[in-house]
Amino acid sequence: MKSKSKILHQLKAKGNNKRILIQIIEFEDKSHSIAVFTKTLIDFKSRNILKTSNLYSVETFKIINDMFSYILDSPEIKNKLFLQEIDQIKKFRVETSI
Repeated sequence: MKSKSKILHQLKAKGNNKRILIQIIEFEDKSHSIAVFTKTLIDFKSRNILKTSNLYSVETFKIINDMFSYILDSPEIKNKLFLQEIDQIKKFRVETSI
């Protein structure tokens, strides 16, 4: 038997060749999960699009968030490994229900 769910909030981000959707989902038993959907245009000519979808528990999402922040805030990584890529990121347009 499938458990019913409803979307409480969502955030949508659109950038250069990227789309990201994050949804906060509540289930019948009042537990919550976070769904993350991404689309990335790989090849414009052939319209090849990479799609991902992941469902995370709140605990896992929080841990991943902390780990990502640690990586991006680390001077060793931010300034030496990712600097050029971070500088090339264009601002995303974000829509939210929060």
